[in-house]
This record gives sequence, structure tokens and C-alpha cells, in this order.
Amino acid sequence: MKKLTSLFLGCMMITCAFTSCGDKDESSSERAAEKKDSIVGTWEGDIDGTAGKYIFNDNGKLTMSMEWSDYLNMDGSSCYVGGTDVTEYLEFDGSEFTLAEDGTELISMKKTEKTDADDFDGEYDVQGGYLAEAIESQFGDDEFNISITFEGKVTYFNIKDIADYSIDGDKITLSNIPESMADDGSTTEELSFKLDGDSLTLTDPENEDDKLEFTRAK
Repeated sequence: MKKLTSLFLGCMMITCAFTSCGDKDESSSERAAEKKDSIVGTWEGDIDGTAGKYIFNDNGKLTMSMEWSDYLNMDGSSCYVGGTDVTEYLEFDGSEFTLAEDGTELISMKKTEKTDADDFDGEYDVQGGYLAEAIESQFGDDEFNISITFEGKVTYFNIKDIADYSIDGDKITLSNIPESMADDGSTTEELSFKLDGDSLTLTDPENEDDKLEFTRAK
């Protein structure tokens, strides 16, 4: 098997980490205080031993992200897969990002906001290639909106709009969880949460020792 293909297929284990799981003119200080009292935003923490993010969007959708730097990352204009420099296989024009070897496409992505060809930072929607196919095979018949984000040397693997969420008091309910990621076949999960400024704790109400702790991303 070709070098680049082997590198990508050796990185697929990371996908398993996801299965565990008015008219008033307000002042800037008032808006900042309101943000601190809201779960909406990006929260960073440790998820099953891997750095990750829960992103609670203001449309009631949850996005999950896991750090993927050990598998795919950029260092300046150099591209690495599993620590191996694969820049010679990379084509990028500020929008379309493709890694291909001898005509075989390993991954193709499109940047959500086009930039200069030397600016790799940003989010990319995964469109095809071996990587997309391997991810799809992990999740069965469920359809996922997958993206990858480069932030300097750090890479995040994102499953966008993975579930709906709603808040009632100190409870948060996750619903419409894909069956392939559901725990014991349940596509709805209720968690307790505690919001303290820039700290968020999610707890299993049936097991208070089972918790996730997050810090609001600055």
C-alpha cells in the first residue's frame, strides 16, 4: 500500500473517541455579563483523555470537537500526517485543500472562508477521499457533517450539529443523538450542569462521579 494511504489508515482510531459519549441598547459590560450566564459558546476540556471542545451554538445545536494534531497538522506551510511530512502531496489554493498521491485522493476539503494560499488556519468541510470514507464506515448509516479546523500547529476534528440541546433549570437535555453514537440505544440524554462564570461542569445525574469539566474558550 502506498505511503500516504498507510499513514491515513493508521490514524483512524481517533474516531472511536466520539462514541463515549430585544430593542434594548445594552452596554458592553452588560453583554459580557449575559455571556457568562449562558451556556452558549465554546467550551474546552478533557474528554476521555483527549483535549476536546463542546460547542453549544445559539441555534440549539451541539458540535463536538477532538484534538487531532497527532494525526494531521500544519506547521507553517508544511503538512504532517502522523508526524510524517507529506507536504509534497498537498495542493492548496486558499480554498480547496487536497492530499493526493499518484492520482489517488486521500482527503479533499474546502475552507469555509477562502483566504490567501499561505494561510492554512481556519475550518474546512471534509468532502471526500479515503479519510471521509473511513469516517463514514465507522459511523454506519448515520450521516455526519464533518470538518477539520487548523489553529496554528493544533488541529481539531469536528462533528457539527451532532445533537440538539435544551435547558431547563440546571438540566441540559441532548436529543436526536445519532444511533451509532447512542448509549444503550437511547438517542436522548439528560445531564446536570453547573455554570460558574467561565467554568462549566456536566454531570450524570445517576452518577455524580461521572462528570466533564470545561473552561470557556477565550
